[in-house]
Amino acid sequence: MVKTTIWSSNGMINSLNKARNRHSLAHPNTNIIGKREAKLIIGITSTVTDYISEYLDS
Repeated sequence: MVKTTIWSSNGMINSLNKARNRHSLAHPNTNIIGKREAKLIIGITSTVTDYISEYLDS
């Protein structure tokens, strides 16, 4: 179950990376994502990163 969740999260994070590259101030862009979308991206990435970090530390 966890393995499937991690693989699914990987797909989400890859798509979120596209948002970072194409819709943020990380690169010259005119179409910037909104605050809600930015919070979603940060939340998902943070949760997955925390899980992986805790897993590796155990």
